[in-house]
Amino acid sequence: MIRLSQTRWQRLGFTLIELLVVIAIIAVLIGLLLPAVQKVREAAARTQCINNLKQMGLALQSHHDGLGFFPTGGTNSFPTYTNGIPSTGAYPSNQGLGQGGSWMFQILPYIEQSNVYLNTNPNPATVPIKIYFCPSRRPPLVANNGYALCDYYGNMENNPDANNDIVNALGTAGGVRGVFMPRDRVCCTMTMISDGTSQTLLVGEKNLGKGNYSGNSCNADNVGYSWGYDFGGSGNYDNTLGRGDFQPIVDGPGSGDCAGCSTGDYGATHGFGSAHPLGFNAVFADGSVHNVLYSIPIEQFEWLCGINDGAVITFQIN
Repeated sequence: MIRLSQTRWQRLGFTLIELLVVIAIIAVLIGLLLPAVQKVREAAARTQCINNLKQMGLALQSHHDGLGFFPTGGTNSFPTYTNGIPSTGAYPSNQGLGQGGSWMFQILPYIEQSNVYLNTNPNPATVPIKIYFCPSRRPPLVANNGYALCDYYGNMENNPDANNDIVNALGTAGGVRGVFMPRDRVCCTMTMISDGTSQTLLVGEKNLGKGNYSGNSCNADNVGYSWGYDFGGSGNYDNTLGRGDFQPIVDGPGSGDCAGCSTGDYGATHGFGSAHPLGFNAVFADGSVHNVLYSIPIEQFEWLCGINDGAVITFQIN
């Protein structure tokens, strides 16, 4: 009798259970790696944001070295030109430039953007400037109304009255002011910062709601980086200047604007803040860049914004 030899069947694939185990392992690895990747990306974006602020701080100091004062905040308008060049003069010398455009427009020659500063075609208000955007939030962006936006505020401390007095968070006023004021006020100089340049915030990130990121959805982010000082006068509440009497907060989930609010489904608060998780980045008047934690007490933050309040800052600034 002839017997047929039997061969062992060899598997050429996975069973369903093995396949599910492999998929589960891959999912766990992705879950472990994703937070690390996000942290690396945020660290890189934060570094770029810090570099942006260093460049702005250097430009502001160069403006001061060349002209003897920091730029004004402008006044209720896009950049203004006289005989084809950016407007200057128009006010007494101790009141600085007669330019209606913002401090961000006024420092363009000091950040290697003279071609934008001097050229009216295209309109400077429509040209996005890379260093005016934090990569943690958004790339250089033109809103659907055509205006180039920005992610940073100059420090104007609070909404001043006709005498430049600031009504602060404690309800008092005493001639305290911020760095950037309307063009018809006396310009800030280094010698006027009696609190010390290392104790005075110059420029910081501004708070927005995540629903505002595409632009043109709230009065804090609708006409962009070149619009001059305006606290309600033309409906563009504060595109380039921030108030020190609002608590700094992380960007919320909402859209629109909510002046001074700090909880709930909020949009832009018209104060300082950022997309970074723990605090916002800011350059001080001495050129140093720090991370200001959202946990800073409001009175301490307001003292950081005042140039001559005489207060001692005890909160640790990173």
